[in-house]
Amino acid sequence: MRIGINISDELIRNLEPIKAFTNISQICRQAIKDRVEAFQRADARARSDGMDAAAARLIAEHKNQVVDWEALALEDSKLWVQLASMKDFDDLFHNLRIKESNGRTDNWIPTNGYLSGSKTFVDRQYENQDWFYRQVEMDESVNHIQVAEALYTSSWLSYVTAVWQMVKHGIAADAKEREEEFAKSRSEPEVPIHLKNGM
Repeated sequence: MRIGINISDELIRNLEPIKAFTNISQICRQAIKDRVEAFQRADARARSDGMDAAAARLIAEHKNQVVDWEALALEDSKLWVQLASMKDFDDLFHNLRIKESNGRTDNWIPTNGYLSGSKTFVDRQYENQDWFYRQVEMDESVNHIQVAEALYTSSWLSYVTAVWQMVKHGIAADAKEREEEFAKSRSEPEVPIHLKNGM
């Protein structure tokens, strides 16, 4: 396997006088070998010192610091629902339909979907900056903000959509009840009492 290294221009210039009799690859290999062996010795010593228990304690501490993005989203969407008007719901779902018609399939809450007094993912991201820093230190290969935002947004939209479905079903049931009452009043005209007695 080949790997590349980056060195400064100054170091390259300083290397020039000894370049002809210096095996740079060998120096790099030896430096890497020495570092790996030093780590392996330290790892063996840490295990023999019983540091597995300390590692387990720290792992448990890390688990206690996990941010539940779904729970935060549900809390925030609940508050949004309590603050929202019919127009807010209409605007939100209108903009989501536009997003879908434009071919966007990502989790996304329109800007006007947020209401004054309710929290957004950006608010939650700011509140949990330390958590994000720890995640990056653990694994730099993952975009932790993107993962958290996708989970948050999906949960937020699911909750708001569920409530909107309740509203629509309630409105439809009310309309049906009114229609039935109207039809009943039209089909059974009220007969005056004196006419009923003569029947």
